[in-house]
Amino acid sequence: MRPAPDRGACETDGGQPPAAPEPVTVGRAVFGLAAQYVDGRQALVPSWLFEVKPGGGAQPFTVTHPAVDPDYLAEPPAAPSPRESAPPAPPESGEPSAPARHVESYSADGRELTLHFWGGVCSDYGAKASEEGKVVKVRITETSPDPGRACIMIAKELTETVTLDKPLDGRKVVDARSGETVPRA
Repeated sequence: MRPAPDRGACETDGGQPPAAPEPVTVGRAVFGLAAQYVDGRQALVPSWLFEVKPGGGAQPFTVTHPAVDPDYLAEPPAAPSPRESAPPAPPESGEPSAPARHVESYSADGRELTLHFWGGVCSDYGAKASEEGKVVKVRITETSPDPGRACIMIAKELTETVTLDKPLDGRKVVDARSGETVPRA
């Protein structure tokens, strides 16, 4: 598992052919995740992690090998989730072009409306509300401060707060993206 000697070594070794690679011992193999390139971007891929113990007192090192068929390393087009079956509302002028997040629930205190939703750990979020009669339409927007950065795909429960023109007073809160009524937390 050691790289073959450089072919240029023949010229400096007096014309001697390179020595055959020495065998190494694989101590153990465990299943884990390793960074691999998928469509030109780094991603964590299920992989076998082999502990390799070279001879001569050298330090052990790890060699990784993907544990999935290479055909699965190509990113398929994302299938919409059931919540995303409704077409998203077009962004308002000046609003980021990232897709809106689904608002799970809300809580209200006077004119303050706190929206609860799930989001990623590497994005920034904002909230908007439009008051239309007996309905308050809410939207969560997402921006990525560094779109080229590799980021772990994990979600956490988040909140954003918007200030209404007047207290909620029994008005219905609706997710502007899906049109669904948002339950009170």
